[in-house]
Amino acid sequence: MEYSRVGMSADLEIMHPGHRRRYGFVIPGVVWQWGLDSPLAVGPGVLAVLISPREIWAAHMSQDALHLITREERGVLKTIALSPKGRYLVALRQERDRAVWLGWRWDGRTFVSDWEMEMPPLPEEGDVRISPDLRWIVLVGSRVWAIPAPGIPACSSKPVTGAGRKIFPVEVSHESERSS
Repeated sequence: MEYSRVGMSADLEIMHPGHRRRYGFVIPGVVWQWGLDSPLAVGPGVLAVLISPREIWAAHMSQDALHLITREERGVLKTIALSPKGRYLVALRQERDRAVWLGWRWDGRTFVSDWEMEMPPLPEEGDVRISPDLRWIVLVGSRVWAIPAPGIPACSSKPVTGAGRKIFPVEVSHESERSS
């Protein structure tokens, strides 16, 4: 685990109805330089940042600095997400002929590598997100795709089922409104 205090101090404020909490972080230089336009994942008490295309930094908000969780060498990290309770961090790595579903488990101090599951490659290039329940990977390219996610092995005995589906955007025509 790599830990850095070199960087810039930042405050993160989490607001829920009737509840507000502020956390102070030291953001490592590499995260500060590249992380502002990078995908963030925020869970209960946990923050993760994907520094595309190869690094994930994360920490519990009480730790006051981010830790390097992984530096991938085998492909491109497309996106990250946290489980609803913040206990698991997941990422999707795209390689030449396959995708890989990666997972880390919170051990009370940091995220520890827990699984790596092979998947078919993504159907095309585009913007990738993981649904908040970690059940779907949504890819927006020339089409919108819904791809079943493998889930968290420790929490589910269900195998991955189904294939990616194209979801065609609905185009609304305003021509009929004008001619009325």
